[in-house]
Amino acid sequence: MSRRAVFAAIASSLVVAFFVGAGFAFYDWRLNPGGIFRGPDGTNWRFMYETTISWLAPTFLSLLPVSFGIAWLIGRFRRRGPQARPEKEQ
Repeated sequence: MSRRAVFAAIASSLVVAFFVGAGFAFYDWRLNPGGIFRGPDGTNWRFMYETTISWLAPTFLSLLPVSFGIAWLIGRFRRRGPQARPEKEQ
């Protein structure tokens, strides 16, 4: 697998994991269970950070093998190309 494919797999996993983590942090901020995310003093950014990281790390680690698998399959298909397919003899 090329360096470009490895970088793309890591970067895409990180981007998706960040948006998942930020999405769930925003969702928790909107619901504000127990008043721990925001109150009269404003937003509790420490809880927002901890929630984002608690979703980002496991999501990233879960997506990474999937991204590497997809990158490997794409690289393998591109190397073979359509000319590598055997033609049927008549």
